[in-house]
Amino acid sequence: MFVKFNLFTKILMCCLLISSFTARATELDIESESKALLNSGVSGFSIAILDHNGLILSKGYGYADVKNKIAMTDKTIQNIGSISKTITGAAAMQLVEQGKLDLDENINTYLPFSVLHPDFPNTPITARQLLTHTSAIVDRSAIYDGDLSYHYGGDNPIPLGNFLKDYFTPKEAIYSVDNFATYAPGTERKYSNIAYGLVALVVESISDMPFNDFTKKHIFTPLGMTSTGWMLSDIKQSDHAQLYKFEDEELKKIEWYGLVTWPDGGLRTSVTDLSKFIVTMINEGRHNEIHILEPKTVQSIFRPQFSQGSVLSKVKEIDSYKQAITWNVIKRKSGDTIIGHNGGDPGIRTYTYFDPQTSKGMVLFLNTASRDEVINKAVSTYIQSLLSIMNQKHISKLPIAKPLG
Repeated sequence: MFVKFNLFTKILMCCLLISSFTARATELDIESESKALLNSGVSGFSIAILDHNGLILSKGYGYADVKNKIAMTDKTIQNIGSISKTITGAAAMQLVEQGKLDLDENINTYLPFSVLHPDFPNTPITARQLLTHTSAIVDRSAIYDGDLSYHYGGDNPIPLGNFLKDYFTPKEAIYSVDNFATYAPGTERKYSNIAYGLVALVVESISDMPFNDFTKKHIFTPLGMTSTGWMLSDIKQSDHAQLYKFEDEELKKIEWYGLVTWPDGGLRTSVTDLSKFIVTMINEGRHNEIHILEPKTVQSIFRPQFSQGSVLSKVKEIDSYKQAITWNVIKRKSGDTIIGHNGGDPGIRTYTYFDPQTSKGMVLFLNTASRDEVINKAVSTYIQSLLSIMNQKHISKLPIAKPLG
């Protein structure tokens, strides 16, 4: 079972991306390195490069389905892992904007059951902590990486609220003190997927609407994200990529699956659809006369949360890698800053980054997961090239540029 924030992801985010990419990639370089990435062993991948006006470049490479020779395209749908959290975070911030959710209020104010750290019962867990991985809630491997969490063959049949209630309620079968870290909420950062399930449940409780319906009504439909959904039943399955793992020098098929805490990593979309959301966030919540958030709200989303004087100032802040609301703020050696998120789950690796100064960004989806060193190196090199071409002044003049619908 793959973990969503694995060692390769940490190395890529904390080391590779802080480098200064001075080489100027061209479209020919991208094509050449795309072939190299395919030759490394992946089945297929899709890319998008964008700016504040919309989509500049998008393309698919290799196969969405190797056996049936179905090509990967920029319209191919796949689950995207933890990039899903950027949608979940945006939904929560919509309620903050409306005055219905206080980021620093005890989440028990909103939930239908209580969530208490057994060692620190008088220290409230807040939505801000959930959104910044500082809630002291742990993804206990025996539960989170097991059959209860990953349901192969379709959407997970366990209701989100039922799972979370059992996870956090003493004497229930899957409750354990090990569902919490040894430190108090709000004092340390530890990546937590289950915390984002709680974020979605808070949204459901406040809005009195299922979370998938809430995000469809308030994010996907307004932005024209017609190929996006949380459940297999929400999307056109004939456009969904087959998933693979590269192991023992061969591609092995992975059956489609659903997550029990699907708001933390279960979104299914294409690079062109997700680009609509990324462009909107670059534009501080607005695009093509549609807005899903106010500028000041988006500014607060991208603001590092552990700085001196902040609510979470007890949490250690790393200069080159800062935690914002959901997103990561990454400082490169050149002094430039990029903002992004990535995702990993069985059969997928996904990445999205943008430069807030140039308003250019990128999206990369792979329908293959691997621990193979050759593949990981090829992915790292490819991301370097995408980041480089993303920041070219004349990128909009590339011959395969096309508008974002």
